Amino acid sequence: MVRPVLLLFAIILAGCSSSNIAVQDTPIPRGKTIGLGYFNMQLEKKKKHNTDTVCYCIGKTIQTALIPYLQKAHFKVIDLPIPEKATDFQAAMIADSMHVDYLLTATGLVDLVGKSSFVDALSLKAVDLKSGEVAFSGAFSGVAIRPVKAAGKIGQAIVAKIQ
Repeated sequence: MVRPVLLLFAIILAGCSSSNIAVQDTPIPRGKTIGLGYFNMQLEKKKKHNTDTVCYCIGKTIQTALIPYLQKAHFKVIDLPIPEKATDFQAAMIADSMHVDYLLTATGLVDLVGKSSFVDALSLKAVDLKSGEVAFSGAFSGVAIRPVKAAGKIGQAIVAKIQ
């Protein structure tokens, strides 16, 4: 009786520590400029768009945490002043006016537990502003982790694929 319980506990514990990270494998020329667009974060429990301060701050935290990884992948990084209500077309116009090659945007699900926040899912894409094609994309899903750790996991995967 004890062994099945231990086996079940081990399976549950293994599932809790796993996460899925995927990055599209695309050759990117070195030295290109990437602009950080708006990162749209939504609260998990509400399942609807929420633009309160918490979600905005989590999005900015993830943006900032991704910068070193993008630089390690040989991008020049610009933090673009894109308002949260801007359409994709408006964001592309702002990025193009600043002579950016790629526009990086993201969406994600956030779970708030007390005063702590955790990211359940994060997906991002970089669009080539000249051709309109998705240059690369990445996604993280799995066990809820802190925003900076989620950015680190997906950032490491981007660096591994692009270098």
